[in-house]
Amino acid sequence: MTTIRVFKKKLAEAQRLEKRLQYKQALAVVDEMRSVWPGNPRLLMRWARLVQLLEKPGPSLDGARKALEESVDFDNESPAAAIELGHFLDAVEDDPRAASTLFAAAVASARRLLIDGLLGKASVLLQLDKREDALRCVVETLTLADASAKLPTAEQGALAERLLAELSAEDDFDRAIANSPEKLARLAREALAEHRAGLTQDLEI
Repeated sequence: MTTIRVFKKKLAEAQRLEKRLQYKQALAVVDEMRSVWPGNPRLLMRWARLVQLLEKPGPSLDGARKALEESVDFDNESPAAAIELGHFLDAVEDDPRAASTLFAAAVASARRLLIDGLLGKASVLLQLDKREDALRCVVETLTLADASAKLPTAEQGALAERLLAELSAEDDFDRAIANSPEKLARLAREALAEHRAGLTQDLEI
């Protein structure tokens, strides 16, 4: 039976071999794992990395690129695969333009994940009555949204609006941003002022 426990054990073995610079043995372990878990993005990335580290003869670098591209296709919401492929395109194929596109996609994906995590954290911090910490999370979310010109999803926008409403007490707000960087403070003050004046719009695509 193929279980998560077996997967973790095999992956740890491959990682130990890689750290010992035993790339050929590590690659053999990953090859075995890929036969059991085909299409696993994490295995595809590790396989491609080992191929690049392995002395010739060995699998081709074209194979490594295809594995990374497959990893991106299987898990296009995760930034990790796009980052790995970006490094490959830059370092191996000397294609900074294509690498830049991959890195931009990875940054956008990472920003979406971070916003989602920050809003989730703010929500539970409110439940724990840690209002200042929750507000800091919302302020950081506003900064990330400002960097990308918009929040990535309507759901995240609605949650940010709700949290902002719950954090509208002036004393909590002032204490939370007292030591914030200037841009953070400005964004937060503007957002809260608009919210109190009833001027905020839905934060959605």
